[in-house]
Amino acid sequence: MALPSHGYIACRRCLPGTDAQWEFSNSDGSRWCLENSPAAFGATSPGVLVLGFSKGVNQSKAGLAFDGIAFNGMRKQLAAILQSLRLLARPIDDCIRVGEQRLGFGSLIRCSVAQWDPQKEKYSKSGNAILQKFAKGDLTAQVAKNCVERFLRDLPDRTKLVVLLGNEARYIEFCREQVGRARGEARAVNAVSYDSMGVRFVHVIHAKAQGALVPDWLAGRNSQQEKRRLAVEAVDAQLAGHPYLQEAV
Repeated sequence: MALPSHGYIACRRCLPGTDAQWEFSNSDGSRWCLENSPAAFGATSPGVLVLGFSKGVNQSKAGLAFDGIAFNGMRKQLAAILQSLRLLARPIDDCIRVGEQRLGFGSLIRCSVAQWDPQKEKYSKSGNAILQKFAKGDLTAQVAKNCVERFLRDLPDRTKLVVLLGNEARYIEFCREQVGRARGEARAVNAVSYDSMGVRFVHVIHAKAQGALVPDWLAGRNSQQEKRRLAVEAVDAQLAGHPYLQEAV
């Protein structure tokens, strides 16, 4: 079993017809747009899989070289987060490329998600609590179900740790529910992590979180103090059981 190879993925499971995007509304009236652009980066049988939410504005820029897409505009922050977990000792650009053996990268929603902003009268791919709002809807939940079933249900035997960006409580519970349905179990380890069939899923601060949230998480202070402690504990315990997951600094 392997994840999709580094490159774009042929998947139209969510989109009706042959259109490149799908505009839809949840039963709560929230409006969304899904742009068909699923992709995978890095290792196909990674020890550690790192997942954002979906491609934002910076990752959807026209003319961007493929190897520059994943986490564009937030790689410095992502590298600091992974380094603090003892999961990264090399330049992150060297890992998000074809031929990488240890780390895999992608997003929970492999296509690009945008929510309707009524004030600006256009779709927005970031901000305004997009993760939390996505987690509340019925059709958005179906989109997540499709992605989790295809890309997380059957993971490579080598994959023992999945790091997810986004540690707001509702988003964590939403992801845990989706993983549990797809994989048959998702047993809570602590408030930011859960285990499923030998794989540990750990939620950390999103690398593009607003304000001081990323520095606070990295320093373990304010509202992020307990969340960081729990994430580090969950990762450390998994590293102890599977030493190959750790990249010595």
